[in-house]
Amino acid sequence: MNFTDIALDFVGTSKESGTKTYNYNFCKNLFKEKINFKTVLFITKKYKEELKINNKKNIKIVTLSNIFENIFFRLLWVNIGLPVLIRFFNIKVLFSPMNISPIVIRFMNTKSILGLHSTLPWEYPGMIPGNIFRNFIMKQIMEISLNSANKILFCSKKSMDILKKKIHLKPHTTKYIYLGPGNNLEYNFFKNFNYNSKYILSVISCTRYHPILNMLKSFNKCIKKNNMNIKFVLVMNILDKNYYSEVCKYIKNNSLSEKIIILNNLPSKYLGKIYQNCKLYIFSSLSETFGFTTIEAMKNKCMVLVSKKGSLVEINSDSAVYFNPNNINDLSSKIKKYLVKNNKKKFIRNGIIRANFFSWKKNFKLTFAEITSFLKEEK
Repeated sequence: MNFTDIALDFVGTSKESGTKTYNYNFCKNLFKEKINFKTVLFITKKYKEELKINNKKNIKIVTLSNIFENIFFRLLWVNIGLPVLIRFFNIKVLFSPMNISPIVIRFMNTKSILGLHSTLPWEYPGMIPGNIFRNFIMKQIMEISLNSANKILFCSKKSMDILKKKIHLKPHTTKYIYLGPGNNLEYNFFKNFNYNSKYILSVISCTRYHPILNMLKSFNKCIKKNNMNIKFVLVMNILDKNYYSEVCKYIKNNSLSEKIIILNNLPSKYLGKIYQNCKLYIFSSLSETFGFTTIEAMKNKCMVLVSKKGSLVEINSDSAVYFNPNNINDLSSKIKKYLVKNNKKKFIRNGIIRANFFSWKKNFKLTFAEITSFLKEEK
């Protein structure tokens, strides 16, 4: 019987998101490195086209319809289609990088490695966008996946420690591996944007665990109290439409339409220039396991203000100024201080060093070493 050593399940969303950033960078490095194990990669048609990859020695690509980007069809794929193909290819080790693996994996003769990139279902379940029933089902599948895994890979020590307090996890099954520095940004000009204006920037998903309203209230208080002429640019991926409506209502009711600019679902090819020209970068979150955009901002020489919640202090270290995302006065005072403060060079210098600490190549090698460790044990 012929065996395939490794299966990689990268059937995921192609929307601009942390999931897409992770998947694309991992797959790019997979095809850059020499792979000595027979590997099958499951991806959608759109991923394959955008990554411009084809079968190479020891790596077979199995392409699925883009319909499997949808969460419902993805669950069908993970729990029905994937187990069938694991049997067909006689897979020894499965790597599932997007929080869930087949429910039946524990009954199969296949080792399971799970990438866990969210602690939201255990910290702030009510702030997850979407249907409550669907979110409950997802949490149950995630817990089954965690309990079935032979190894769980987190993207920070803090997120690993948080989950260990919420769920009983065997110590030998857990490890954290830092991610890379976000997207490889391009520096194209967006024709509908005024780069000469003075502005604060936040690149953020519109969800309730990102307290965007508090951020805008802090900004509003700061500019009115100190009579400041500056704008706030929000580059947003809208995941929670109800929360987005609340944000828009606040802007309208406070006559801030000229001061707050929202760029919805802006392609990453325009982000580089927008980062480079901002006066401050702000990122507010209640639960973050890594946080790509703060590292992107640092790489582009931005002065960064970041929430002290989740893993953000661990990831950003001494390269950022921290604030309480639930305290409007705290952020407002720090916006004023670091807009007028001339001596930002220390933070900007530390930020560049910190951003260069993270590497997708290093992430891939460490992750792949964990995957192949089970194969080496057999030998």
